Amino acid sequence: MTMVDSPRVATAHRDEEDADYAENVIRYGIRHYMDERGMDQGDLAKALHVSRGAVSQMLTGYSRLKFRQIFLSARVLGVSIDDLFDPKYYMQAQEKLRQQTEEKLRQMKNEHHDVADVLPRFFVMPETNRLALRAPNSQNGRLALGAPEC
Repeated sequence: MTMVDSPRVATAHRDEEDADYAENVIRYGIRHYMDERGMDQGDLAKALHVSRGAVSQMLTGYSRLKFRQIFLSARVLGVSIDDLFDPKYYMQAQEKLRQQTEEKLRQMKNEHHDVADVLPRFFVMPETNRLALRAPNSQNGRLALGAPEC
């Protein structure tokens, strides 16, 4: 590869990322309009003349979208292709997910766990390379060393 080829490779990588983002937006748009219209994957499968499994793979990203699928999905959902490309609902869902994740992390930070609740039951002591077992009746989280009882 020469120095001249380097920007083209970077651009190609960016193009792939943009294409993946566009597919995610379209998938989300299809699911959004399906929910809005009370449709399930079986209904969409009939309209696309494919199996329900094929629709599932299409909507989860397991298979790539084809223009024909996008076109027919828009038609059966009663929206334009531009509506499926609109990132508005996708961005709202991403923001909601981000907020939920941050809230969950805040809750975890604010909760005080007893040491015994956090420690694993079994682990290997790095210093001795011996199996360590937390005593089952331990109130303070102290560890009992040795082989686990069976």
